[in-house]
Amino acid sequence: MPLFTVLLVSSIFAGIVFLAIVAATAVARWRIFGKCGIPSWKALIPFYSGFLSYKLCWRCYFFFITLALFVTAVISGNLSEDNLIAEMFYSISALVFLILYAFKNYFLARKFHKSSAFMIGLILLNPVFLLILGFDDSLYHGNPKEGLPPDPCA
Repeated sequence: MPLFTVLLVSSIFAGIVFLAIVAATAVARWRIFGKCGIPSWKALIPFYSGFLSYKLCWRCYFFFITLALFVTAVISGNLSEDNLIAEMFYSISALVFLILYAFKNYFLARKFHKSSAFMIGLILLNPVFLLILGFDDSLYHGNPKEGLPPDPCA
């Protein structure tokens, strides 16, 4: 089989897998937002759904901090070819981004009264554990810091 055909087929397969992961995450957020009393259609708006995810479990301003860290990591990663300062900036911002991502998943698991093992699953296999969280019978226990009451249907 020619190399071009192999590359084409593998690229198509990778694209289908990526779209399936994006769709699974959107469906999971749709269900989670519905559980929390937020209109489910808001899960389909890219940056706004991320903002609301932080608002559900932590503080919404951490979304902007993690977004800034992500952008900083991408920019400094592209500049870090022979620049030691850019490499350090990339490493530090990527590390802080991952730490904040882990805290967000920790607080999300706590808001649904899930275990630490579930939180580790949210970090390592996020789409799968978001689907579990969206489709199981756990209740949202609110985020009073952001003015979100407990599950209105409970």
